[in-house]
Amino acid sequence: MAQLIERILVWIAGLVTVAALIAVLLNLIPGGLGGLHWSRNTGATAPGPIDLAEEAVGRNDNRQALDLAQKAVQENPSDATIANRAGNVALRAGDAATAERYYRAGEDADSHYPWNFVALGQLYERQGKKDLADAQLRVATAAAPDQPFIHYDLAVVELEEGLYAAALSDFETELKRSPTYKPAMIGRAEALEKLGRSGEAVALYKKAGVNTRKPAAARPRLTVKPIAAPSPTPVPSPSPTPTPAVALASPSPSPKARPTRAPVLAIAPSPTPRPSAAPALVRPPWATAQPTGVAATGPTPTPLSVVSTDARSYLLDVTQDLGFTRSLPQSDPGQSAAALNTKLNFALASRPPDIEAMIGVGAAALLSGRMELASRAFDAAGQASPNDWRGPYYAGLTAQANGDLQQAASLFSSSIARQPRAEAFTSLAVVELQSGDFAGAAVNANKASLINPGYEPGRFVAGMVALVEANLPDARNNLEAAQVLGGAPGRTAYFLAAVSPKS
Repeated sequence: MAQLIERILVWIAGLVTVAALIAVLLNLIPGGLGGLHWSRNTGATAPGPIDLAEEAVGRNDNRQALDLAQKAVQENPSDATIANRAGNVALRAGDAATAERYYRAGEDADSHYPWNFVALGQLYERQGKKDLADAQLRVATAAAPDQPFIHYDLAVVELEEGLYAAALSDFETELKRSPTYKPAMIGRAEALEKLGRSGEAVALYKKAGVNTRKPAAARPRLTVKPIAAPSPTPVPSPSPTPTPAVALASPSPSPKARPTRAPVLAIAPSPTPRPSAAPALVRPPWATAQPTGVAATGPTPTPLSVVSTDARSYLLDVTQDLGFTRSLPQSDPGQSAAALNTKLNFALASRPPDIEAMIGVGAAALLSGRMELASRAFDAAGQASPNDWRGPYYAGLTAQANGDLQQAASLFSSSIARQPRAEAFTSLAVVELQSGDFAGAAVNANKASLINPGYEPGRFVAGMVALVEANLPDARNNLEAAQVLGGAPGRTAYFLAAVSPKS
Protein backbone atom coordinates (compact mmCIF):
# COMPACT_ATOMS: atom_id res chain seq x y z
CA MET A 1 0.00 0.00 0.00
CA ALA A 2 2.85 2.39 0.84
CA GLN A 3 4.37 1.82 -2.61
CA LEU A 4 1.05 2.58 -4.31
CA ILE A 5 0.66 5.85 -2.41
CA GLU A 6 4.24 6.77 -3.33
CA ARG A 7 3.52 6.19 -7.05
CA ILE A 8 0.34 8.31 -6.92
CA LEU A 9 2.27 11.17 -5.32
CA VAL A 10 4.94 10.95 -8.07
CA TRP A 11 2.24 11.11 -10.79
CA ILE A 12 0.61 14.12 -9.14
CA ALA A 13 3.96 15.90 -8.92
CA GLY A 14 4.57 15.21 -12.61
CA LEU A 15 1.18 16.60 -13.62
CA VAL A 16 1.81 19.73 -11.55
CA THR A 17 5.15 20.22 -13.28
CA VAL A 18 3.61 19.87 -16.76
CA ALA A 19 0.85 22.32 -15.84
CA ALA A 20 3.46 24.79 -14.61
CA LEU A 21 5.40 24.50 -17.88
CA ILE A 22 2.25 25.10 -19.93
CA ALA A 23 1.47 28.19 -17.86
CA VAL A 24 4.98 29.55 -18.51
CA LEU A 25 4.58 28.97 -22.27
CA LEU A 26 1.23 30.73 -22.33
CA ASN A 27 2.75 33.77 -20.65
CA LEU A 28 5.88 33.91 -22.80
CA ILE A 29 4.40 33.39 -26.30
CA PRO A 30 2.47 36.44 -27.63
CA GLY A 31 -1.10 35.45 -28.34
CA GLY A 32 -0.67 32.14 -26.57
CA LEU A 33 -1.39 28.86 -28.25
CA GLY A 34 -4.47 30.41 -29.80
CA GLY A 35 -2.16 32.84 -31.53
CA LEU A 36 -0.03 30.00 -32.84
CA HIS A 37 -3.10 28.23 -34.17
CA TRP A 38 -4.44 31.44 -35.89
CA SER A 39 -1.12 32.21 -37.42
CA ARG A 40 -0.69 28.74 -38.85
CA ASN A 41 -4.19 28.65 -40.32
CA THR A 42 -4.48 32.18 -41.73
CA GLY A 43 -1.03 32.40 -43.21
CA ALA A 44 -0.64 35.92 -41.77
CA THR A 45 2.36 37.84 -43.06
CA ALA A 46 3.84 41.23 -42.40
CA PRO A 47 2.01 44.00 -44.32
CA GLY A 48 3.59 44.87 -47.66
CA PRO A 49 4.32 48.38 -49.00
CA ILE A 50 0.90 48.74 -50.65
CA ASP A 51 -0.89 47.84 -47.40
CA LEU A 52 1.23 50.37 -45.53
CA ALA A 53 0.54 52.95 -48.25
CA GLU A 54 -3.21 52.48 -47.83
CA GLU A 55 -2.85 52.82 -44.05
CA ALA A 56 -0.77 55.99 -44.47
CA VAL A 57 -3.24 57.69 -46.82
CA GLY A 58 -6.02 56.69 -44.42
CA ARG A 59 -4.38 58.78 -41.70
CA ASN A 60 -3.68 61.63 -44.18
CA ASP A 61 0.08 61.02 -44.31
CA ASN A 62 0.09 61.59 -48.06
CA ARG A 63 3.84 61.93 -48.52
CA GLN A 64 4.58 58.57 -46.94
CA ALA A 65 1.62 57.02 -48.77
CA LEU A 66 2.99 58.12 -52.15
CA ASP A 67 6.48 56.87 -51.31
CA LEU A 68 5.16 53.47 -50.24
CA ALA A 69 2.89 53.19 -53.28
CA GLN A 70 5.86 53.89 -55.54
CA LYS A 71 7.87 51.21 -53.74
CA ALA A 72 5.01 48.71 -54.16
CA VAL A 73 4.82 49.32 -57.91
CA GLN A 74 8.58 49.08 -58.30
CA GLU A 75 8.62 45.76 -56.45
CA ASN A 76 5.65 44.39 -58.45
CA PRO A 77 5.98 45.86 -61.97
CA SER A 78 3.78 43.19 -63.57
CA ASP A 79 0.97 43.13 -61.01
CA ALA A 80 -2.16 44.90 -62.28
CA THR A 81 -3.86 44.74 -58.88
CA ILE A 82 -0.94 46.43 -57.13
CA ALA A 83 -0.94 49.12 -59.83
CA ASN A 84 -4.67 49.68 -59.30
CA ARG A 85 -4.29 49.97 -55.52
CA ALA A 86 -1.29 52.29 -55.93
CA GLY A 87 -3.30 54.47 -58.32
CA ASN A 88 -6.13 54.65 -55.80
CA VAL A 89 -3.67 55.70 -53.09
CA ALA A 90 -2.20 58.40 -55.33
CA LEU A 91 -5.67 59.71 -56.18
CA ARG A 92 -6.67 59.86 -52.52
CA ALA A 93 -3.41 61.67 -51.82
CA GLY A 94 -4.32 64.31 -54.43
CA ASP A 95 -1.77 63.30 -57.09
CA ALA A 96 -3.89 62.63 -60.20
CA ALA A 97 -0.91 62.54 -62.57
CA THR A 98 0.77 59.76 -60.58
CA ALA A 99 -2.53 57.90 -60.32
CA GLU A 100 -2.91 58.04 -64.11
CA ARG A 101 0.62 56.65 -64.54
CA TYR A 102 -0.05 53.73 -62.20
CA TYR A 103 -3.38 52.89 -63.84
CA ARG A 104 -1.73 52.86 -67.25
CA ALA A 105 1.04 50.63 -65.91
CA GLY A 106 -1.64 48.27 -64.67
CA GLU A 107 -3.26 48.19 -68.11
CA ASP A 108 0.08 47.35 -69.68
CA ALA A 109 0.63 44.61 -67.10
CA ASP A 110 -2.72 42.91 -67.75
CA SER A 111 -5.14 44.11 -70.44
CA HIS A 112 -7.73 41.58 -69.21
CA TYR A 113 -7.98 43.17 -65.75
CA PRO A 114 -10.77 45.77 -66.00
CA TRP A 115 -10.34 47.92 -62.92
CA ASN A 116 -7.49 50.10 -64.14
CA PHE A 117 -9.55 50.94 -67.24
CA VAL A 118 -12.54 51.79 -65.02
CA ALA A 119 -10.50 53.97 -62.68
CA LEU A 120 -8.79 55.84 -65.51
CA GLY A 121 -12.09 56.32 -67.33
CA GLN A 122 -13.61 57.87 -64.22
CA LEU A 123 -10.55 60.08 -63.74
CA TYR A 124 -10.69 61.33 -67.33
CA GLU A 125 -14.42 62.08 -67.02
CA ARG A 126 -13.81 64.20 -63.93
CA GLN A 127 -11.11 66.05 -65.86
CA GLY A 128 -13.48 66.71 -68.76
CA LYS A 129 -11.59 64.44 -71.18
CA LYS A 130 -14.71 62.81 -72.54
CA ASP A 131 -13.14 61.10 -75.55
CA LEU A 132 -10.50 59.40 -73.41
CA ALA A 133 -13.06 58.49 -70.76
CA ASP A 134 -15.26 56.92 -73.44
CA ALA A 135 -12.38 54.82 -74.78
CA GLN A 136 -11.35 53.59 -71.33
CA LEU A 137 -14.84 52.67 -70.17
CA ARG A 138 -15.63 50.93 -73.44
CA VAL A 139 -12.69 48.58 -72.82
CA ALA A 140 -13.91 48.06 -69.26
CA THR A 141 -17.38 47.00 -70.45
CA ALA A 142 -15.74 44.41 -72.69
CA ALA A 143 -13.62 43.17 -69.80
CA ALA A 144 -16.46 42.93 -67.28
CA PRO A 145 -19.74 43.06 -69.23
CA ASP A 146 -21.85 41.82 -66.32
CA GLN A 147 -20.34 43.99 -63.57
CA PRO A 148 -22.81 46.56 -62.21
CA PHE A 149 -22.13 50.27 -62.75
CA ILE A 150 -19.65 50.00 -65.63
CA HIS A 151 -22.31 50.34 -68.34
CA TYR A 152 -23.81 53.16 -66.27
CA ASP A 153 -20.45 54.97 -66.23
CA LEU A 154 -20.09 54.63 -70.00
CA ALA A 155 -23.67 55.80 -70.56
CA VAL A 156 -23.08 58.96 -68.52
CA VAL A 157 -20.05 59.81 -70.67
CA GLU A 158 -22.00 59.08 -73.86
CA LEU A 159 -24.76 61.39 -72.66
CA GLU A 160 -22.17 64.14 -72.16
CA GLU A 161 -20.85 63.49 -75.68
CA GLY A 162 -24.28 63.77 -77.26
CA LEU A 163 -24.35 60.07 -78.19
CA TYR A 164 -27.93 59.71 -77.02
CA ALA A 165 -28.81 56.44 -78.75
CA ALA A 166 -25.67 54.79 -77.39
CA ALA A 167 -26.32 56.22 -73.92
CA LEU A 168 -29.87 54.88 -73.99
CA SER A 169 -28.59 51.41 -74.85
CA ASP A 170 -26.04 51.39 -72.02
CA PHE A 171 -28.49 52.75 -69.44
CA GLU A 172 -30.89 49.97 -70.43
CA THR A 173 -28.09 47.42 -70.13
CA GLU A 174 -27.31 48.74 -66.64
CA LEU A 175 -30.95 48.56 -65.58
CA LYS A 176 -31.05 44.88 -66.51
CA ARG A 177 -28.35 44.36 -63.87
CA SER A 178 -29.54 47.00 -61.39
CA PRO A 179 -33.31 47.45 -61.95
CA THR A 180 -33.85 49.83 -59.01
CA TYR A 181 -30.79 52.04 -59.50
CA LYS A 182 -32.36 55.49 -59.79
CA PRO A 183 -29.43 57.32 -61.42
CA ALA A 184 -29.62 54.83 -64.31
CA MET A 185 -33.39 55.37 -64.52
CA ILE A 186 -32.87 59.13 -64.62
CA GLY A 187 -30.13 58.75 -67.24
CA ARG A 188 -32.36 56.60 -69.41
CA ALA A 189 -35.10 59.23 -69.13
CA GLU A 190 -32.64 61.97 -70.17
CA ALA A 191 -31.55 59.96 -73.20
CA LEU A 192 -35.18 59.34 -74.19
CA GLU A 193 -35.89 63.05 -73.83
CA LYS A 194 -32.93 63.97 -76.05
CA LEU A 195 -34.14 61.49 -78.67
CA GLY A 196 -37.54 63.17 -78.76
CA ARG A 197 -39.39 60.40 -76.89
CA SER A 198 -40.80 62.81 -74.30
CA GLY A 199 -43.79 60.69 -73.28
CA GLU A 200 -41.59 57.76 -72.26
CA ALA A 201 -39.12 60.14 -70.60
CA VAL A 202 -41.79 61.79 -68.41
CA ALA A 203 -43.13 58.41 -67.29
CA LEU A 204 -39.65 57.22 -66.34
CA TYR A 205 -38.82 60.48 -64.53
CA LYS A 206 -41.94 60.03 -62.40
CA LYS A 207 -40.98 56.43 -61.66
CA ALA A 208 -37.57 57.66 -60.48
CA GLY A 209 -39.17 60.29 -58.28
CA VAL A 210 -38.09 63.30 -60.37
CA ASN A 211 -40.48 66.26 -60.52
CA THR A 212 -40.72 67.05 -64.24
CA ARG A 213 -42.39 70.37 -63.52
CA LYS A 214 -39.12 71.73 -62.22
CA PRO A 215 -36.54 73.01 -64.74
CA ALA A 216 -33.99 70.52 -66.08
CA ALA A 217 -31.22 72.29 -64.15
CA ALA A 218 -32.89 71.29 -60.89
CA ARG A 219 -32.82 67.58 -61.69
CA PRO A 220 -30.22 65.26 -60.11
CA ARG A 221 -26.86 65.46 -61.88
CA LEU A 222 -25.44 62.16 -63.06
CA THR A 223 -21.80 61.33 -62.33
CA VAL A 224 -19.57 58.35 -63.08
CA LYS A 225 -18.96 57.31 -59.50
CA PRO A 226 -19.70 53.67 -58.63
CA ILE A 227 -19.90 53.05 -54.88
CA ALA A 228 -17.16 50.80 -53.46
CA ALA A 229 -17.29 49.08 -50.09
CA PRO A 230 -15.21 46.39 -48.34
CA SER A 231 -16.40 42.85 -48.84
CA PRO A 232 -17.70 41.27 -45.62
CA THR A 233 -15.93 38.01 -46.43
CA PRO A 234 -12.28 38.39 -47.46
CA VAL A 235 -10.95 35.83 -49.88
CA PRO A 236 -7.35 34.91 -50.66
CA SER A 237 -5.59 37.26 -53.04
CA PRO A 238 -3.15 36.09 -55.71
CA SER A 239 -0.95 39.15 -55.21
CA PRO A 240 2.36 38.83 -53.33
CA THR A 241 0.98 40.95 -50.46
CA PRO A 242 -2.41 40.56 -48.77
CA THR A 243 -5.10 42.33 -50.80
CA PRO A 244 -8.28 43.40 -49.01
CA ALA A 245 -11.24 42.06 -50.94
CA VAL A 246 -13.68 44.76 -51.95
CA ALA A 247 -16.71 44.73 -54.18
CA LEU A 248 -18.98 47.28 -55.76
CA ALA A 249 -21.99 47.86 -53.54
CA SER A 250 -25.46 46.96 -54.68
CA PRO A 251 -27.39 49.99 -55.97
CA SER A 252 -29.63 51.70 -53.49
CA PRO A 253 -33.25 52.46 -54.34
CA SER A 254 -32.96 55.74 -52.47
CA PRO A 255 -31.76 58.94 -54.23
CA LYS A 256 -29.80 59.78 -51.07
CA ALA A 257 -27.44 56.93 -51.85
CA ARG A 258 -26.31 58.55 -55.10
CA PRO A 259 -22.58 59.20 -55.36
CA THR A 260 -21.28 62.58 -54.27
CA ARG A 261 -18.78 64.79 -56.10
CA ALA A 262 -15.95 63.74 -53.78
CA PRO A 263 -13.41 61.53 -55.58
CA VAL A 264 -14.48 57.91 -55.33
CA LEU A 265 -12.08 55.24 -56.46
CA ALA A 266 -12.78 52.43 -58.85
CA ILE A 267 -11.76 49.60 -56.54
CA ALA A 268 -11.63 46.11 -57.88
CA PRO A 269 -13.70 43.35 -56.37
CA SER A 270 -11.91 40.36 -54.91
CA PRO A 271 -9.49 39.11 -57.55
CA THR A 272 -10.41 35.79 -59.07
CA PRO A 273 -8.34 33.68 -61.42
CA ARG A 274 -8.86 34.79 -65.02
CA PRO A 275 -9.93 32.01 -67.40
CA SER A 276 -7.03 30.94 -69.57
CA ALA A 277 -9.20 31.11 -72.67
CA ALA A 278 -10.33 34.71 -72.13
CA PRO A 279 -10.21 36.69 -75.37
CA ALA A 280 -7.73 39.53 -75.64
CA LEU A 281 -9.35 42.88 -74.98
CA VAL A 282 -9.24 45.85 -77.31
CA ARG A 283 -6.74 48.39 -76.02
CA PRO A 284 -7.75 52.04 -75.83
CA PRO A 285 -6.80 54.16 -78.87
CA TRP A 286 -3.73 55.67 -77.17
CA ALA A 287 -2.15 52.27 -76.48
CA THR A 288 1.10 51.74 -78.35
CA ALA A 289 1.48 47.98 -78.12
CA GLN A 290 -0.02 46.13 -81.07
CA PRO A 291 -0.81 42.45 -81.54
CA THR A 292 1.64 40.58 -83.70
CA GLY A 293 -0.65 38.01 -85.31
CA VAL A 294 -1.09 37.38 -89.01
CA ALA A 295 -4.16 37.35 -91.19
CA ALA A 296 -4.22 34.55 -93.73
CA THR A 297 -5.81 35.43 -97.07
CA GLY A 298 -4.73 32.32 -98.91
CA PRO A 299 -2.15 29.56 -98.82
CA THR A 300 0.54 32.13 -97.90
CA PRO A 301 -0.48 34.22 -94.87
CA THR A 302 -0.09 37.98 -95.22
CA PRO A 303 1.46 39.67 -92.15
CA LEU A 304 -1.06 41.74 -90.25
CA SER A 305 1.22 44.78 -90.44
CA VAL A 306 1.08 44.62 -94.24
CA VAL A 307 -2.72 44.29 -94.24
CA SER A 308 -3.04 47.24 -91.82
CA THR A 309 -0.84 49.46 -93.98
CA ASP A 310 -2.83 48.46 -97.05
CA ALA A 311 -6.07 49.24 -95.20
CA ARG A 312 -4.96 52.76 -94.34
CA SER A 313 -3.90 53.49 -97.91
CA TYR A 314 -7.13 52.09 -99.37
CA LEU A 315 -9.34 53.96 -96.90
CA LEU A 316 -7.68 57.29 -97.71
CA ASP A 317 -8.07 56.55 -101.43
CA VAL A 318 -11.78 55.77 -101.40
CA THR A 319 -12.65 58.66 -99.07
CA GLN A 320 -11.27 61.18 -101.56
CA ASP A 321 -14.56 60.72 -103.38
CA LEU A 322 -16.68 63.75 -102.42
CA GLY A 323 -19.75 61.56 -102.47
CA PHE A 324 -18.28 58.95 -100.10
CA THR A 325 -20.35 60.02 -97.09
CA ARG A 326 -23.53 60.17 -99.23
CA SER A 327 -24.43 63.51 -97.75
CA LEU A 328 -24.13 66.05 -100.56
CA PRO A 329 -27.49 67.00 -102.07
CA GLN A 330 -28.34 66.57 -105.73
CA SER A 331 -27.00 69.47 -107.81
CA ASP A 332 -25.92 70.36 -111.33
CA PRO A 333 -22.15 70.94 -111.39
CA GLY A 334 -22.41 71.95 -115.09
CA GLN A 335 -23.87 75.36 -114.26
CA SER A 336 -21.74 78.36 -115.04
CA ALA A 337 -20.03 80.36 -112.31
CA ALA A 338 -22.21 83.35 -113.18
CA ALA A 339 -25.40 81.34 -112.78
CA LEU A 340 -24.27 79.94 -109.44
CA ASN A 341 -23.31 83.39 -108.14
CA THR A 342 -26.69 84.75 -109.15
CA LYS A 343 -28.46 81.94 -107.30
CA LEU A 344 -26.33 82.50 -104.21
CA ASN A 345 -27.00 86.24 -104.16
CA PHE A 346 -30.72 85.65 -104.57
CA ALA A 347 -30.70 83.12 -101.73
CA LEU A 348 -28.87 85.57 -99.48
CA ALA A 349 -31.33 88.34 -100.25
CA SER A 350 -34.39 86.20 -99.57
CA ARG A 351 -36.29 86.70 -96.32
CA PRO A 352 -35.82 84.36 -94.62
CA PRO A 353 -32.57 83.36 -96.33
CA ASP A 354 -32.95 80.33 -98.61
CA ILE A 355 -30.68 77.80 -96.89
CA GLU A 356 -31.45 74.97 -99.29
CA ALA A 357 -30.52 77.13 -102.29
CA MET A 358 -27.23 78.12 -100.64
CA ILE A 359 -26.36 74.49 -100.00
CA GLY A 360 -27.32 73.55 -103.56
CA VAL A 361 -25.01 76.25 -104.95
CA GLY A 362 -22.20 75.10 -102.67
CA ALA A 363 -22.61 71.46 -103.71
CA ALA A 364 -22.56 72.30 -107.41
CA ALA A 365 -19.46 74.48 -106.93
CA LEU A 366 -17.68 71.82 -104.87
CA LEU A 367 -18.35 69.03 -107.35
CA SER A 368 -17.11 71.22 -110.20
CA GLY A 369 -13.92 72.26 -108.39
CA ARG A 370 -14.86 75.90 -107.71
CA MET A 371 -13.69 75.76 -104.09
CA GLU A 372 -13.85 79.47 -103.23
CA LEU A 373 -17.47 79.71 -104.33
CA ALA A 374 -18.31 76.48 -102.50
CA SER A 375 -16.77 77.77 -99.26
CA ARG A 376 -18.65 81.06 -99.57
CA ALA A 377 -21.98 79.32 -100.12
CA PHE A 378 -21.55 76.85 -97.26
CA ASP A 379 -20.27 79.52 -94.86
CA ALA A 380 -23.29 81.66 -95.69
CA ALA A 381 -25.62 78.72 -95.02
CA GLY A 382 -23.93 78.07 -91.69
CA GLN A 383 -24.26 81.70 -90.59
CA ALA A 384 -27.85 82.03 -91.76
CA SER A 385 -28.92 78.89 -89.87
CA PRO A 386 -26.83 78.56 -86.66
CA ASN A 387 -28.44 75.27 -85.63
CA ASP A 388 -28.13 73.47 -88.97
CA TRP A 389 -25.24 70.97 -88.96
CA ARG A 390 -24.90 70.97 -92.75
CA GLY A 391 -23.28 74.37 -93.33
CA PRO A 392 -20.06 73.75 -91.35
CA TYR A 393 -20.04 70.08 -92.39
CA TYR A 394 -20.07 70.82 -96.12
CA ALA A 395 -17.56 73.63 -95.56
CA GLY A 396 -15.36 71.00 -93.87
CA LEU A 397 -15.64 68.72 -96.92
CA THR A 398 -14.51 71.67 -99.03
CA ALA A 399 -11.51 72.37 -96.79
CA GLN A 400 -10.64 68.65 -96.84
CA ALA A 401 -10.76 68.63 -100.65
CA ASN A 402 -8.46 71.66 -100.60
CA GLY A 403 -5.97 69.77 -98.42
CA ASP A 404 -6.50 71.98 -95.35
CA LEU A 405 -6.92 69.20 -92.81
CA GLN A 406 -6.71 71.42 -89.75
CA GLN A 407 -9.53 73.65 -91.00
CA ALA A 408 -11.54 70.62 -92.04
CA ALA A 409 -11.26 69.07 -88.57
CA SER A 410 -12.31 72.36 -86.96
CA LEU A 411 -15.38 72.66 -89.21
CA PHE A 412 -16.40 69.05 -88.65
CA SER A 413 -16.16 69.63 -84.91
CA SER A 414 -18.35 72.74 -85.27
CA SER A 415 -20.92 70.67 -87.13
CA ILE A 416 -20.89 68.02 -84.37
CA ALA A 417 -21.39 70.75 -81.75
CA ARG A 418 -24.59 71.73 -83.55
CA GLN A 419 -25.83 68.18 -83.95
CA PRO A 420 -23.89 64.91 -83.45
CA ARG A 421 -24.23 63.22 -86.83
CA ALA A 422 -22.64 60.02 -88.10
CA GLU A 423 -21.57 61.81 -91.31
CA ALA A 424 -19.52 64.40 -89.41
CA PHE A 425 -17.91 61.88 -87.06
CA THR A 426 -17.01 59.71 -90.07
CA SER A 427 -15.38 62.59 -91.93
CA LEU A 428 -13.56 63.75 -88.79
CA ALA A 429 -12.16 60.23 -88.33
CA VAL A 430 -10.88 60.21 -91.92
CA VAL A 431 -9.19 63.62 -91.50
CA GLU A 432 -7.57 62.47 -88.25
CA LEU A 433 -6.29 59.33 -89.97
CA GLN A 434 -4.85 61.51 -92.75
CA SER A 435 -3.13 63.65 -90.10
CA GLY A 436 -1.67 60.59 -88.33
CA ASP A 437 -3.93 60.86 -85.29
CA PHE A 438 -4.89 57.18 -85.12
CA ALA A 439 -6.26 57.52 -81.59
CA GLY A 440 -8.70 60.26 -82.55
CA ALA A 441 -9.69 58.43 -85.71
CA ALA A 442 -10.55 55.28 -83.75
CA VAL A 443 -12.66 57.17 -81.20
CA ASN A 444 -14.64 59.18 -83.76
CA ALA A 445 -15.16 56.30 -86.18
CA ASN A 446 -16.59 54.30 -83.30
CA LYS A 447 -18.91 57.17 -82.41
CA ALA A 448 -20.21 57.30 -85.98
CA SER A 449 -21.15 53.62 -85.85
CA LEU A 450 -22.81 54.08 -82.45
CA ILE A 451 -24.89 57.08 -83.52
CA ASN A 452 -26.19 55.35 -86.64
CA PRO A 453 -25.42 51.62 -86.83
CA GLY A 454 -27.17 51.48 -90.21
CA TYR A 455 -24.91 54.07 -91.85
CA GLU A 456 -22.67 52.06 -94.17
CA PRO A 457 -19.88 54.66 -94.72
CA GLY A 458 -19.53 54.99 -90.94
CA ARG A 459 -19.35 51.23 -90.39
CA PHE A 460 -16.82 50.85 -93.20
CA VAL A 461 -14.56 53.60 -91.85
CA ALA A 462 -14.87 52.22 -88.30
CA GLY A 463 -13.87 48.77 -89.54
CA MET A 464 -10.91 50.01 -91.55
CA VAL A 465 -9.61 52.26 -88.77
CA ALA A 466 -9.91 49.32 -86.35
CA LEU A 467 -7.88 47.22 -88.80
CA VAL A 468 -5.23 49.95 -89.00
CA GLU A 469 -5.12 49.82 -85.18
CA ALA A 470 -4.90 45.99 -85.28
CA ASN A 471 -8.21 45.79 -83.40
CA LEU A 472 -9.42 42.66 -85.20
CA PRO A 473 -12.74 42.05 -83.38
CA ASP A 474 -14.01 45.59 -84.08
CA ALA A 475 -12.66 45.47 -87.64
CA ARG A 476 -14.53 42.24 -88.33
CA ASN A 477 -17.76 43.43 -86.71
CA ASN A 478 -17.90 46.73 -88.61
CA LEU A 479 -16.77 45.41 -91.97
CA GLU A 480 -19.35 42.62 -91.79
CA ALA A 481 -22.03 45.23 -91.06
CA ALA A 482 -20.84 47.41 -93.96
CA GLN A 483 -21.13 44.48 -96.35
CA VAL A 484 -24.61 43.55 -95.13
CA LEU A 485 -25.81 47.15 -95.43
CA GLY A 486 -24.70 47.26 -99.07
CA GLY A 487 -22.69 49.78 -101.05
CA ALA A 488 -19.35 49.10 -99.33
CA PRO A 489 -16.22 49.75 -101.44
CA GLY A 490 -15.00 46.92 -103.66
CA ARG A 491 -12.15 45.57 -101.53
CA THR A 492 -14.19 45.29 -98.34
CA ALA A 493 -14.45 41.51 -98.77
CA TYR A 494 -10.66 41.20 -99.00
CA PHE A 495 -10.08 43.07 -95.74
CA LEU A 496 -12.90 41.19 -94.03
CA ALA A 497 -11.30 37.89 -95.02
CA ALA A 498 -8.00 39.10 -93.59
CA VAL A 499 -9.47 39.63 -90.12
CA SER A 500 -11.83 36.64 -90.03
CA PRO A 501 -10.87 33.47 -88.12
CA LYS A 502 -9.74 30.66 -90.40
CA SER A 503 -11.57 27.36 -90.06
